[in-house]
Amino acid sequence: MPSSHRITFLISLLTILISFLIACDDGPSEAERAPEGAEKSSTGPGQWEPVAPEELTAHQQAMADYAGTSRGVMGQRLMGTVMEAAEEGGFGSAVEVCAQEAEPIAAEISQRRGVAIGRTSTELRNPDNQPPEWARDHIETGVDDQFYAAADDGTLGTAIPIHLAAPCANCHGEADQLASGVPEALELHYPEDRATGYQKGDLRGWFWVEVPPEIVEIPELEPEADDENEESAASPGEDLYVDYCAACHGRDGEGTPKVFPPLVGTSMVQDDPTALIAVTLDGVSGPLDVDGDEYDGFMPGQAQLSDQEVAELLTYIRTSWGNEAEEVDASMVRTVRDRTMDRTSAWNQDDLDALRREIDDEPWIE
Repeated sequence: MPSSHRITFLISLLTILISFLIACDDGPSEAERAPEGAEKSSTGPGQWEPVAPEELTAHQQAMADYAGTSRGVMGQRLMGTVMEAAEEGGFGSAVEVCAQEAEPIAAEISQRRGVAIGRTSTELRNPDNQPPEWARDHIETGVDDQFYAAADDGTLGTAIPIHLAAPCANCHGEADQLASGVPEALELHYPEDRATGYQKGDLRGWFWVEVPPEIVEIPELEPEADDENEESAASPGEDLYVDYCAACHGRDGEGTPKVFPPLVGTSMVQDDPTALIAVTLDGVSGPLDVDGDEYDGFMPGQAQLSDQEVAELLTYIRTSWGNEAEEVDASMVRTVRDRTMDRTSAWNQDDLDALRREIDDEPWIE
């Protein structure tokens, strides 16, 4: 065989051999693969790009809604578990339960809902709760806005702010606010803890959620409205409702059976607004009786919202879906905020019953 042909033959043989070797190493070995049922990783998709809220497609908005509901489910499970432990053994016991149960709860919800989900912060209690790479820069800025990013495989990621609710000051507040047993429990279970020193309403951290595109069906596009019949832009109160309430109470205000009460036609929504303002600021912990039906959920307070924002949010709720209650103004919110400033727990049934009796005798709001 001529030398030139021999060289060509050897190069071809070498090329085939390399291709064969690459094909044999096309994926991870059985030992390297994550076990079935393991918590989903946030490193699956490749490149991520930020997406402005107004630029979300209809499909991405549906994925964002699904992410919000997933966040609501996880928040409910976590807070329900922690508050149950606190009632049984104090907040020191709650810290221990959180250390044992938080990660399994996140893994269970990740698997059940087909998403990746977790919590993070710039001041971590658990050093393993690092932010996903796509959200890291936004979280480090401390900007208190929900953030979105899209991956090159269509996955949508969102980081949702967590604000310190009144009960959480028992474990995350200033040194003189920490409940009995908490400092010792933190030293034992979280020796590297940096997550104290917060005030009620402060930005405490973030839920992050990644939703694969196949989890949510692509919504059918509605025909564009004529200019004459085009609906007006969403009110500030509606935007606030979508951001802070819709994940649990639904966009239509119908709630979630046995967990989150409806906001349509209920006495809590339509009567004197004092109790509604109070639970919006400091949260509510069930079981709670709402017009004869029991709901056993936990709602975090939104004390970080301004008086005007709370007024706009509650006015939207009290005048939507057939509700016809009077509007709430900022001075009403300020009155309730001032009178509940020292509260360190969410409202429960007994507290709300006592509040209603008090305002029946002497209204807080004229």
